[in-house]
Amino acid sequence: INEQDYMDHFLNTNAAGVVVINGRYANDGVGYGAYERAIADGLGVVLVNAVQLPCPVPSVSVDIAAGAELAVRHLVNLGHERIGCLVGPRRYVGAVEFYRGWKRAMEDAGLPSNNDESLSETLFTLEGGQAGGAKLLENRMTGIVAASDFLALGAIKAARQWGATVPAEVSVVGFDGTPLGSFTEPSLSTLRQPVD
Repeated sequence: INEQDYMDHFLNTNAAGVVVINGRYANDGVGYGAYERAIADGLGVVLVNAVQLPCPVPSVSVDIAAGAELAVRHLVNLGHERIGCLVGPRRYVGAVEFYRGWKRAMEDAGLPSNNDESLSETLFTLEGGQAGGAKLLENRMTGIVAASDFLALGAIKAARQWGATVPAEVSVVGFDGTPLGSFTEPSLSTLRQPVD
């Protein structure tokens, strides 16, 4: 069953509305046509997270680019000059927006944002974070801004495998604010998305 099947089901059962969280629209370039048609057919639709503006459908989303900018500024304030960006596949709107915010903050700080050295695109998993984090460490990044807490935790594991201490030698900032981050030692620095 795919997302459109669910939308059709809700239309056929006369549902008042549907909340779609990180649906197909979160894939870069998919657009909002299916949701606009559902609204035209009488189904209330609200999209949650990873929307591209302007969005013609009612939506609620955090400013992912601003979150990446805040993370970079935090690491700059700690004295880091080599800050890598660890993102998931850039076919997703969230990854594109996170990268955009990181690049803008790096440029504002006058720091290099060479994609070959300081960008690592990987899967949104712990293993992806570990592999992507290792690439950034190989390229001598001392700070890593990760587009999810899972990516950040993977990057921390990579740093420890390299024999680096976190945060003394390598600083990592996540993005989500999942409860899992409070169980690391020290607790994961992360930007909390207001999920509620």
